[in-house]
Amino acid sequence: VSKASNKKELEEGLDIAFTFDRKVLVEKAINNPMELNCSVLGDERKAKASVIEMPVTGGNLLGFIEKYISGVIGSKGMASLKRVVPAPIEDSLTKELQELSLNVFKELDCKGVVRIDYMYDVESNNYYITEINVIPGSLSYYLWEKSDISYSELIDLLVDIALHAHSVKQNLNYTFSSDILKSGINGKKGTKGKL
Repeated sequence: VSKASNKKELEEGLDIAFTFDRKVLVEKAINNPMELNCSVLGDERKAKASVIEMPVTGGNLLGFIEKYISGVIGSKGMASLKRVVPAPIEDSLTKELQELSLNVFKELDCKGVVRIDYMYDVESNNYYITEINVIPGSLSYYLWEKSDISYSELIDLLVDIALHAHSVKQNLNYTFSSDILKSGINGKKGTKGKL
């Protein structure tokens, strides 16, 4: 991922991007972006959205190096980044992002804990989902601690969610008895509709 301010930077960015894939997405830049993240915990029975966080990026977007490589020895990935929790945004935006996060969680049939990352355009007041982390690093525990759920409670809730998902799966049927393949192999005609 790179940001281009002119044609030369765009060409350089494309040259690099095309070494990783044969397709590249080019988007209009957000000039004054604010990264915001919200975690959701739960399953189809009940889900809860965390407080919103704002990673501190020093004016640049978080890239792969900042997220995963910085201080590799003993690095805690996203958990080691500087952040403002809760994010310094209007209550109305907080509620909007929490509701959207819950809707995305439910529509994608997520379970456990996820973190949904947003890019907020301060100038236009628009926001965009940039990533849905279905296995967020550090389980986004720092967001849940600020949402009055301790790390041990978070783990207990995740175990409960996993046990429930397992019991639901145990009640599902994964086999279907039929001679349709056997009939087809033996060259029998007229097996259509006779399962």
